[in-house]
Amino acid sequence: GSIMAAKSTRRKKNTKEEAKRAQESPALQQEIIILCVLAASILMLISNFGLGGLAGEVCSAILFGIFGWMAYLIPIVIFGAAAFLISNRGNAHAYIKIAALFVLLIIVCALLELAMNPYTPGTGLMTYYKQASIHKNAGGFLGGCLITLLCPVIGVVGSYLVLIELVIISII
Repeated sequence: GSIMAAKSTRRKKNTKEEAKRAQESPALQQEIIILCVLAASILMLISNFGLGGLAGEVCSAILFGIFGWMAYLIPIVIFGAAAFLISNRGNAHAYIKIAALFVLLIIVCALLELAMNPYTPGTGLMTYYKQASIHKNAGGFLGGCLITLLCPVIGVVGSYLVLIELVIISII
């Protein structure tokens, strides 16, 4: 009888340890993900300030080409979004908030592009990318895309109004 009791308690301990390990595993994965995102964000940030060497120059050129001036905020936004999503895993409202944040970012890119470079009909999308990549200014490729969609349809003033309204909606 005592041998059977010892075996059953041993099994209980093993299943408890397995359950504990299973709970620690996602937490460890989450910590690893956050640390990797933090490292990538720091590398992007130092690249934007010209401290990342050759790889940093390429990374910075790509970030500025896509986002324009918002490239300075991208590393912070990416890290914050990753941390927020991991801490709110499975929460639909968290995903909606992060999506609204990225929409807001794109809209601000468009506003910067519109404010810094007057809209010229027929400007190619890659022109926006190249100019922002080289000069590290304005709204980059994403801003240029939005402007190219809005300005021909509703004009420059209409584009400002729509973009400002979209900023307000994104913030809400």
